[in-house]
Amino acid sequence: MKTPQIYAGPSEIIEIDSTHYSFGFFVGDYRGARFIGHGGGPWCGHNCDLRLLPDHRSGVMEMTNGHDPGCAPLTNAVLDHLLGLEPLPWSDRLRSIRAVPQHRSTPTGRPRTRGGAARSPTTPIPPVPCR
Repeated sequence: MKTPQIYAGPSEIIEIDSTHYSFGFFVGDYRGARFIGHGGGPWCGHNCDLRLLPDHRSGVMEMTNGHDPGCAPLTNAVLDHLLGLEPLPWSDRLRSIRAVPQHRSTPTGRPRTRGGAARSPTTPIPPVPCR
């Protein structure tokens, strides 16, 4: 779980290093501290963000109601507090990043856009009812 298996790409935020995927979790570096995390949503009116700081024996689990994908600013603010770091204006920074589409290259040099390549699944996926 803690060992990177697949390169996931560079971060759009300078304080977060490149991330890797590892058996269902993302592994990376947040402002100098190693983190293991997974986020989800917005999905049927729910959103969540989990970040563990194994070297500091702490972490953050945030769960919200609503379709707003805004868990990251609060999670990052709590991580700043846990790590004793000066808080950054996360809401403003993430809002400005989301407003401008980022086009980056993969390690193979091919351009990458947010959301990856658009392709159909090999097996049809039935719709999930939101209640």
